[in-house]
Parts: sequence; C-alpha cells; structure tokens
Amino acid sequence: MEGFPLVNLLILMLWFFMLLAWIWLLISLVVDVLQRDDFSGWAKALWTFFLIVLPFLGSLIYLVAFGGRLSARGLARTTGIPTAQSTPEQPPAPWPSASAELEKLIKLREDGELTLREFETQKAKILGS
Repeated sequence: MEGFPLVNLLILMLWFFMLLAWIWLLISLVVDVLQRDDFSGWAKALWTFFLIVLPFLGSLIYLVAFGGRLSARGLARTTGIPTAQSTPEQPPAPWPSASAELEKLIKLREDGELTLREFETQKAKILGS
C-alpha cells in the first residue's frame, strides 16, 4: 500500500475514530456504573476497577449483563422521566377526612372496642375542639 497514500490516510482515520468510539464507550460505562442506585459502593468500585484494568473484557461482560437497560437508564437520567426498571417514589398517603375518621370511631364504639369517654376524647381531637 505504499503506492496509495490516500488509502493509508483513510485507514489511519478509521483506526483513529474506532479508538475514539472505544474511549467513548468506556467513559459511558464508567459513568453508568457510578450513577447506578442499585449498586453498593464496593460494587461500583469493583466494576470501575475492572473496566480500567481489563477494559475489553470488563466492558464486554458489563454490556452483556446490564446492557439491555443501559439506554433506558440514560434516557431516564437526561429527561427525568422514570422508566419501568426504576422504582418511582410512592405518593404520600392522603389525609383521611374527618367524616371518615368519625365513621371509624362510631363503628369502634358500636362494636364495644371504645368506651364512651375514649369515644368523646377521640371525637374532640378529630373535630379540633
């Protein structure tokens, strides 16, 4: 290929861009490992060490094991929209209404589980008087 300098330049450019893609992949995997909530600190340290010391084997194993959800986690981080894999926060339980609380008290009083004095005390707390 000494007679074709343009081919050598194209091959060099191909290798250069493949190296850039490889570095980009490693950085993306390390960032994903460090931003995961389901890994402990030791697991994050072990995966990061594995990706740095044995980058080809480490990235291959990480992509096989966790690559299916890699794009979903990245999308959830950038958009803020939780995915099916992430656990959404539970909404706070609504405060029970005063009438519902009074109905419970009346049922407990009718069942004989509350005395008249306990019933009156709880009713006063609910009504705020």
